[in-house]
Amino acid sequence: MSLTKINCFTYNNPYSSKLSSKIILNPLKKPGALIMALSSPATSSLGAKVATRLALNHFVEGVLNYCETIDDIQKPSLSHNIVSEGFKNANRSVYDFGHKLSAGGRMKACLTSLAVVNGIASVARVGSGNVYLYRDKNIYSFFDEKENTYDNVGENSRVSVEFSDIDIEKNDRVLLFSRKLTNMECDTLRRFLNKVDEFNQAILEKMILKLRDRGGILDDVMISEFSGDSILLENVVNQAV
Repeated sequence: MSLTKINCFTYNNPYSSKLSSKIILNPLKKPGALIMALSSPATSSLGAKVATRLALNHFVEGVLNYCETIDDIQKPSLSHNIVSEGFKNANRSVYDFGHKLSAGGRMKACLTSLAVVNGIASVARVGSGNVYLYRDKNIYSFFDEKENTYDNVGENSRVSVEFSDIDIEKNDRVLLFSRKLTNMECDTLRRFLNKVDEFNQAILEKMILKLRDRGGILDDVMISEFSGDSILLENVVNQAV
């Protein structure tokens, strides 16, 4: 069965001063399709906080504009192309805006995203965020565990984006964080998720509290959970009884 059901959950630390921005949307209006994005300031400056909102707004603009041009919705690279266009538009817009205000170098944000189309997940990041896959009771980072040395969105005229693409499987969970997790946090997260059959918002709050008890303070979390619970109309057969 197609993975047509996706549950999404978000958390933001109410005591954080980072003023991050998040969005979840399905611009393709297709069962099983998803776009998630998380933007946060690269520094504590006012320019970085402004760049955070601009980066997400123009990421979405780039995604929507690209989705209007799609003529082959079954294209294998579609999820990758969607996030690529979002990052290009976000970086170009933040960089141009910063230089118009003579604030070049201070207008910079971290941006992490997930796109799922046709069962293929494409994750991308610029800055300090990280993305993890929970599958078969284990947690895997989509990216190398080394420190991310890539530019921030808006810092330069061109931006280097880290990408990772995989096939999504039933019961997978993809977790976006505004920063890399420590080994202790990953282990705590794995142990907690191993006890959870189906996610919900209350369980997310308990997960945050469990990490906090172990010394892990998280500012932003976005989680998507995939299943094949929905029945597509094309799979329904009328049968006389």
